[in-house]
Amino acid sequence: MRYLFVGGGTAGHTAPLVAVAQAIHQAEPSAMLHYAGTQPDVDSPTIAATAGLWETHVVPAGKLHRRLTREHLKQAREVLAGLRAARRLIHELQPDVVFCKGGYVTVPVALAAHRAGVRVVSHETDTVAGLANRIVARVASVVCTAWPSDVVAGLPRAKLAYTGQPVRDAFYDAQAVDLRALGVPEGESPLVITGGSQGAARLNELVVTHWAGYLRMGHVVHLCGQAHYANLEAQAQQLPGELRARLHLLPFTDQMPELLHRAWLVVSRSGGATHEFAATGTPAVLVPLSSAAQQHQLRNARYLAGQGAALYVEETASDAAERLFSLVQGLAANEGDRLRLAQHLSKLAKPDAAQTIARVLRHVARA
Repeated sequence: MRYLFVGGGTAGHTAPLVAVAQAIHQAEPSAMLHYAGTQPDVDSPTIAATAGLWETHVVPAGKLHRRLTREHLKQAREVLAGLRAARRLIHELQPDVVFCKGGYVTVPVALAAHRAGVRVVSHETDTVAGLANRIVARVASVVCTAWPSDVVAGLPRAKLAYTGQPVRDAFYDAQAVDLRALGVPEGESPLVITGGSQGAARLNELVVTHWAGYLRMGHVVHLCGQAHYANLEAQAQQLPGELRARLHLLPFTDQMPELLHRAWLVVSRSGGATHEFAATGTPAVLVPLSSAAQQHQLRNARYLAGQGAALYVEETASDAAERLFSLVQGLAANEGDRLRLAQHLSKLAKPDAAQTIARVLRHVARA
């Protein structure tokens, strides 16, 4: 069997692909696995760390726009180049099935696969589908979802299959972990603040406003993104010595499972990472990205809040920094509230999501 995995743009798209590919490899060691993404995706740490799992291929991709303007011409050319490259790739590989996780690169590959008579399966991480996933869904045989199907908007209901979100096995491994390599003393449980693999400028801004207050609660691991690290490191040097020693400022880390298992709370965006928090049982305060397409992060956060599974703050509020600090401060003082949030969030976890999707792929490929 030949499988082609497609997705990119963020680690939220590529990391689940790795989990499903590993599940396929374990169940079917002789399977031929391929990954297609843009050049930055192929070069990303998530994909670079999987050497030997699959063969990688580069497909150009441009951002999709509902109308063409002069500013969009370059991206329109990239879309056309992607369609040509995708057709060549499908013809060369002759895959039995294509699995699309998200990102603009999935569109040309899914369309080329459908045109060639190759079945397509996609996966939606959020409660409302973005433009790329809505286009891919039109040609997909099955659309897997990370959330209960009745919650997901923008996709054909007849094609939906609630599989959960694939996350690495390490997020479900609750064994004791050592964070001393990150500077966190043995026995300390940190507050983790993360804006994702690329960081989040607005989230960093809200947190830095009350950095000293957060640090008075204990150790803080702040994953700020490479683009923001130098500026925040300079600001961190202005903190009093005893507080600066509690701050562990990092661009990002591949030790997220270990961090989340030890954290007493995580402050984060409300995209695919929420499923990692569900897997580790880590209570969360969410700050949805206000510019996210179709406001999907805000919808994710509202759904979780309605289930008693998370608290959230809208980043556009004039007093967002104060609200965020107040929520974190309140949870620091109330372990019972933290436990209740974690218990409700854990209901979203699907430990067998990768294996379930792998079975769907094998079934569709053989249909």
